[in-house]
Amino acid sequence: MKLNQINLKNSAIILIISGVIAKVLAALYRFPYQNLVGDLGFYAYQQVYPMMAIITTISLVALPNFIAKAVAGKAKSALTDYLSQFFQVTCWLSFALFLIIALASKPLAILMGEVKLYPVIIAGCLPLLCTPLLSVYRGYFQSQGELDVTAKSQVIEQIVRVLIIWLGAYLFGAWQLDVYQTAIIAMLGSVIGEIVAILTINRRLPFKLWGQRIKPAEASKLLVIFFKDSFNFIYFAIFLLLFQLVDAFAVKNALVASGLANFSAQIEKGVFDRAQPFVQLGLTITLAIISQALPQLTYTYQTNRVKYQQLLKQKIKVITIVSLSITIGMLLVIDLMNQVLFKDNRGIKAISYYLLAIFLLSMIQVLHHHYEIARRRKVNIWFLSAGLLSKLLLTYFLTKSYGIFGSSISTIISLFIVFLCYFISEYQYFYFKVKFICLLILMSGIVRIAEGLLTFNTRFGMLFEVILLSTLGAAFLIVCLLKLKVICWDELK
Repeated sequence: MKLNQINLKNSAIILIISGVIAKVLAALYRFPYQNLVGDLGFYAYQQVYPMMAIITTISLVALPNFIAKAVAGKAKSALTDYLSQFFQVTCWLSFALFLIIALASKPLAILMGEVKLYPVIIAGCLPLLCTPLLSVYRGYFQSQGELDVTAKSQVIEQIVRVLIIWLGAYLFGAWQLDVYQTAIIAMLGSVIGEIVAILTINRRLPFKLWGQRIKPAEASKLLVIFFKDSFNFIYFAIFLLLFQLVDAFAVKNALVASGLANFSAQIEKGVFDRAQPFVQLGLTITLAIISQALPQLTYTYQTNRVKYQQLLKQKIKVITIVSLSITIGMLLVIDLMNQVLFKDNRGIKAISYYLLAIFLLSMIQVLHHHYEIARRRKVNIWFLSAGLLSKLLLTYFLTKSYGIFGSSISTIISLFIVFLCYFISEYQYFYFKVKFICLLILMSGIVRIAEGLLTFNTRFGMLFEVILLSTLGAAFLIVCLLKLKVICWDELK
């Protein structure tokens, strides 16, 4: 039993690490892609990216987790029957959704402000056709405690996807493709990645996928259970992607309405989209901390509520310190990072304000999971919906008035509303120390002084400057946090 627990723990660690690797790869590929295809090419890809990412998030995380929980403890015969039924239902549902989106691709592209995007939308929805098989594979092996199967397939899928995206960017110059043809190739990276992930699993399922044909009543019952049990989980998993989807429909159109020419508006939207990989990178550490803490928090809540409250307060303290430090640190070097990674410093004001999402999303994540553990799911839905509604109402009008800076502000205001809802409800758990704020101010001053002493003009030189300033700021902050006992070594680990 002890050996099984150790193996399960090791598998869970592998799954967390693979998730972080996938997130980092998902952020890093955008920099060379934009460098090769420019802001216009980046715009063409990013307009459809949220739609594709929602599909892959559901197949990568939501469906396997639902399957793993649903079949836990089932007898072998009941398990195989359930998975066969689930596969059939998701096959029909995925195929129907793909057809609907494919048929509606031209109207959707027109709503996005560019009819040429419709084949990119079709390519971006192709992963739907792989979702049933990949989800059942991952869900089954997760239910058997073999989390490494999911972890390996996750990393392989992301690597293949990134390579295809880079290939498309290379062919943009080599074959003189237009930005929309390049975006189609980039979108195909997701479905090719999923196919390769399925092939590399190389494990036979101990049951027939197309077993006894499921009856309509059983299919309806299964769908109801799925949406009831998974809606909150899926909603949060795709929450930021829904924000990006709102931007895809609103930002470019609002820029045109403000008086910009169509071409200029597309370029500006591409510049605005530069902020997303920075936020993704900033969130990787806090995501790993929260993922690692969840099993401990869940177990403690079930066994000792008093200890759970203490543990939650400690985790919120750690997340606050880490996320705020990362946010301030990235704000200090973002102008250099923008030039190093995107070749110029366009959109720096909008990007800088967008970085505040790192802190806000980190805090929202840990409190959302707290409410999930405490089974306060309806409250979670209300809080998230308040933010999404705010995003829907604000984006077009703020963008029309203030350009892409207004687009960033609409995101930050909406996330702040969600954060404020949690803060008002759970203020007793929040961490705030004047000593920590003073350290952040002092660190900022030291980094600014060091930056003034460095004079690099080349991209390589500025990259060295970013690494040097980041290392200096992080080292100073960690040493001071420990020396002044703002955080202890055990908490930091």
